[in-house]
Amino acid sequence: MTRTQWAIVVGLLFFILVIFGILIFQLQVPDLPPTPAPPAFLLTDEARARTVLPIAQQEALRWREDAQLSSAGIVWDDLGPGGILKRDRWTFEFYSPSQQRMVLIRVVDGQPQRLRTALLPNHLPELPLERWQVDSAQALQTWWERGGGDFVRRHTRMSISLKLRVEPQGTRLLWIVAGSSSGQHWVVQIDAEDGTVLG
Repeated sequence: MTRTQWAIVVGLLFFILVIFGILIFQLQVPDLPPTPAPPAFLLTDEARARTVLPIAQQEALRWREDAQLSSAGIVWDDLGPGGILKRDRWTFEFYSPSQQRMVLIRVVDGQPQRLRTALLPNHLPELPLERWQVDSAQALQTWWERGGGDFVRRHTRMSISLKLRVEPQGTRLLWIVAGSSSGQHWVVQIDAEDGTVLG
């Protein structure tokens, strides 16, 4: 065989060895389970912030006539096998400019509960309800599609938190959705007015 022929044979053998090695590697790497869908109850009407907000608002106005919504938040703990989350309830923060006080109100089974009040000399920004267009279910779905679902797939125990607030030193209304597990976090910020993903 000429040198050219030997070079061709060696090249073909090398190519076959590379392909064989790739196939062996793929067989040895276990497939990850498919990314689960968000737990169904997180997307129901009763789990949405806007659904339970009127109940909290009524209680806040009984507390102070000038009560203004400042933020809303929830944490679902212990996302385990099968995508089951321990249910929590929405907590809303209201601020009274005349009294310089805040109150936290949680809605449980359709009933408001005042958790605590506190004196706050620094004015809390009012959450502009007329600009709040993206509800919690849409924010959660966006987080899921922007890497949150993969984050859930890689962790057997974790929590998911949603927080709606006005951007510090700004006017933008934000959803901050975060998954947390063993010191690792996956956070996505979403404009609550138009659904734009900000980071």
